[in-house]
Amino acid sequence: MGKWDSILEKIIAYSEESKKTLGEETARYQQVLDAANSFASGHSKAATKVARLALAVRDATESCASVVAELAVHEEEYERAKKAKNKERMKELEAKMKALEKTFENRKGAVYTAVDDSNRALEEIEKLATPLKAALG
Repeated sequence: MGKWDSILEKIIAYSEESKKTLGEETARYQQVLDAANSFASGHSKAATKVARLALAVRDATESCASVVAELAVHEEEYERAKKAKNKERMKELEAKMKALEKTFENRKGAVYTAVDDSNRALEEIEKLATPLKAALG
């Protein structure tokens, strides 16, 4: 075996090692690309859901606030009726307040549900990042 045959064998061995390394790197980059695509797709869906749920939380909170404001007004009227010893007006206001308190409790439940749903959606986004983080190493 001559000098050039020895060099050729080294070049072939280096070429084979380069092909192997290139194949491994290409597979790794493809894995990162797949994970990134999956994350981007899932994130856009989840982000839309989070935005919708944030609006639901806001709307439910505003709804609760309006009921509380109405209760505050009736409470003041009740105190005036109580000072005036107007039992008929007191009963009327008690009935209104009882109904409003029930409404408030129901709406408060809607706020908690919306917040829980929003938190779950945020957790989904976090889960989407795990494969991407793993692929990036």
